[in-house]
Amino acid sequence: MVSGHSIATGSNPEMVIGLEGEVVNLRESTAAMSKNRFSSLVEYVLAWGSQNDVKWSNPERSAA
Repeated sequence: MVSGHSIATGSNPEMVIGLEGEVVNLRESTAAMSKNRFSSLVEYVLAWGSQNDVKWSNPERSAA
């Protein structure tokens, strides 16, 4: 999702070849994202899910 969000918002993903010849996407760090950037990622995830028939749930938390 982070990689898709980066592409959707105009960033250029960096790809490298790993130790075993695999392609590795060096994605943006979510820990280093600003609040606005992370909020944009959450909106992207929700939009993607809605467009792909994801059934969202909101389980109730029991009172302890």
